[in-house]
Amino acid sequence: MKIMAEQVHPGYASAAQAVESILYHFGGTATDGGNPHGSLTLSGSTLYGMTNGCSGGECYSKGTIFQINTNGSGYKVLHAFGGGTDGNNPRGSLALSGASLYGMTSATIFRINTDGTGYKVLRYTGVAGNSLIVSGSTLYGTDFGGPFGQGRIFRMNTDGSGYVVLRAFNNPIDNDGWYPADSLTLSGSTLYGMSVYGGSGSCSDGGGNTVGCGTIFQISTDGKGYKVLHNFTGYADGYWPYGSLRFFGSTLYGMTSRSDSLGGAGTLFSFDTAASEFTPLHNFGPGSGSYDGSMPYGSLTLSGSTLYGMTSGSDPDGFPDSCGTIFSFDAASNKLTLLYSFACSSSPNWPGTTDGAWPRGSLALTGSRLYGMTENGGGGDCRQGCGTVFSLLLNPLLGSSASSTVLTTSVNPSVSGQSVNFTATVRPAGGGPGTPTGGATFRDGSTSLGTATLDSSGAANLILSTLTTGTHSITAVYGGDPGFAASTSTTMTQVVNRSATSTAPASSVNPSVSGQTVTFTATVRPAGGGSGTPTGNVVFRDGSVSLGSAVLNTSGVANLVIPTLTTGSHSITAGYGGDTNFTASTSGIVTQVVTRSATGTALTSSVNPSASGQSVTFTATVRPARGGSGTPTGTVAFRDGSTVLGRSTLDGSGSATFTTSTLAVGSHSITAGITAR
Repeated sequence: MKIMAEQVHPGYASAAQAVESILYHFGGTATDGGNPHGSLTLSGSTLYGMTNGCSGGECYSKGTIFQINTNGSGYKVLHAFGGGTDGNNPRGSLALSGASLYGMTSATIFRINTDGTGYKVLRYTGVAGNSLIVSGSTLYGTDFGGPFGQGRIFRMNTDGSGYVVLRAFNNPIDNDGWYPADSLTLSGSTLYGMSVYGGSGSCSDGGGNTVGCGTIFQISTDGKGYKVLHNFTGYADGYWPYGSLRFFGSTLYGMTSRSDSLGGAGTLFSFDTAASEFTPLHNFGPGSGSYDGSMPYGSLTLSGSTLYGMTSGSDPDGFPDSCGTIFSFDAASNKLTLLYSFACSSSPNWPGTTDGAWPRGSLALTGSRLYGMTENGGGGDCRQGCGTVFSLLLNPLLGSSASSTVLTTSVNPSVSGQSVNFTATVRPAGGGPGTPTGGATFRDGSTSLGTATLDSSGAANLILSTLTTGTHSITAVYGGDPGFAASTSTTMTQVVNRSATSTAPASSVNPSVSGQTVTFTATVRPAGGGSGTPTGNVVFRDGSVSLGSAVLNTSGVANLVIPTLTTGSHSITAGYGGDTNFTASTSGIVTQVVTRSATGTALTSSVNPSASGQSVTFTATVRPARGGSGTPTGTVAFRDGSTVLGRSTLDGSGSATFTTSTLAVGSHSITAGITAR
């Protein structure tokens, strides 16, 4: 690594060297892969990519699909291409939609799940493809097929159906370009892209053949309205673009790999789609003695108004000690800042180039780190090195950028037990580029409530349902990362009120009978979004008369057993008295109906059979039946058939007796029945 000298080109600024970390060195084996040509695809903390397997005219494998964590751990090959109808040697990047990755090889269009399962060839094309983009359930892409062999633009469904060619390039007739570059860019229903060659320019290849300088074009997603927006001339505007376009507002940004102006090693340009105006913004190359990179083969990455990109460093005009650069470009001020330079080695196999060489593709940005790949360098069993996966920490020598933390709440005021989602959103102060990473700690005064990790948008969430009633002074404290300084939100006053409750009464049996035991139950629950279990007492009433109170158990239920309800209708309510977290509530009325209890009468004789004139005592015992309880009262009539022999009053035990010595000789049908209560 080296600190770059200051560039003399207009619109260039030097910067302190960023810090590069190598996450992985490719080994070049059939199972490991090597020589990536495309870009990384970022999802959370996981990077996905492909290796091509070929470099410098030699192929070491048929290419792979891999994943690796952003901290360099967990490298895993998800699929090793087998060639033929399985595909081989991909040159592009992966497109992510949900849990599926889509891409192209030298002969196929495929899909694979992010966990490595479900690999499927969606279409065999027989020609090399670039990179896909996904919009809903539709894929858009370019390859090098078509009836004229100059490339084509197509769309298809993500399940492999509905393949349609939108445009087949035919440059000799139409001057519409040929050899489409990398991926398309979608805005509304319009696709934008570039062709490496063709158009009306007259650039020549190394053999002196006129191949054209390339174009910028647009086409509708239905295949209509194809239009060349710009024909590269090969002079100040550059020629032979290999990457994709990026939108900022209504302006497209891109790069060419060559130019015949100052530096001669490519340009960075803009194209205003509203005004149809092309503007060269920067020329790469050695210029008058200093160097900011050359021959960019990839695309730009946009964050706010800042564009990040790479050059391959394959400079034919000297400066052999550089094998590529990483830069940023401020679209607002048109200033380019050199962030990092890859150092070359003189060894044929580049074993000393541990940081990689000749990066292609675009960069992935999260927080203050950029992620990318180099095609070569880094060692491995390849002629010029097998390439690397790297990360770049932005501007560590310039100090951390200021950050701003904003705290919001999902509901305020809340009630006891209610879930409250506190969100801390951390942004670069002053609208700067990048996204802060790390964690935010949420505090209630000086007490920590918990810490949450910032997501890819710079937001952290903490959900709490345990705040006590009262007023809480909540703040969110962002701890900072290598690129962004710590910051604390303003204090938010979170008010937590007592939760409303609802009390539901129930009876164990209704209607009941006189003397029957009835259990009244009151269930008290939070209402209005609260949660938890109320505590305290419940008073049960019959009208305005208190029947008694009971304590809520750990389930919020209170029970009162009553065996003494009189016959008739009773208006039963349950009143909860509340506690520190829950307000009082009174149930609706349960009408408890109490009916007279059925009875059963048992009759016995003191002597049977008896003799004529002998004294016989009959005893009638009356008891409640079918759930009733207590002691019946009243008069019992003793009968011989239908003739009343006599009457007797029930005593305190529910028994009545009648004694007679006048029974005639013979059989007598004696019964006893209660006649009054």
